[in-house]
Amino acid sequence: MKEEVISQLTQLEGIGKKKAEALYEAGFRSLEDLRRATVEEISKVEGIGEALARKIKEQLGKIYKEEATVDKEFERLLRVREVLKKKKPEFRRYQAHKKKSLDESWRRPRGIHNKLRRKFAGRGNVVQVGYGAPRVVRGLHPSGYEEVLVRNVQELETVDPERQVVRIASTVGTKKRLEIEKYAESLGIKILNKLRRED
Repeated sequence: MKEEVISQLTQLEGIGKKKAEALYEAGFRSLEDLRRATVEEISKVEGIGEALARKIKEQLGKIYKEEATVDKEFERLLRVREVLKKKKPEFRRYQAHKKKSLDESWRRPRGIHNKLRRKFAGRGNVVQVGYGAPRVVRGLHPSGYEEVLVRNVQELETVDPERQVVRIASTVGTKKRLEIEKYAESLGIKILNKLRRED
């Protein structure tokens, strides 16, 4: 834990390992702690003067401002995806409604006389780039998290709770499912299809 915090602090300009250790011993255990502190409080730490304290505050201000901007842009793209999803038409295989032998699932239209391929009015919609969601949020759960399918407890080890949520596979039995849920809770991982148990 201490090494991780010191590693984060040394990423700031003007902060070496000794000064990072001094900040840690003074009670600053994260960048968030430094951001909340005043210039006067930071400058009281051994080896850090008022000028360096101001410089640290300026750097942290820029970092958190950039993070806030990124979060707002991400939320905007999620809203854009939702709007595009509502507008997206159904893509059906050409003439699937006329022939029982054809499945409705999409197939690219072929043939030089195919009216769907030639985009005749009223013949249906062709799959193309313009219907896609923004690349940053493509394939994400509506909550904004990346969805991960797990089948056992070991697979939870690779899940990042900050940006991923878990869906337990339908083939998993009740006993193993409860084990996965218990372990996921201890790691702070959210489960989308948690087993509903009666109290």
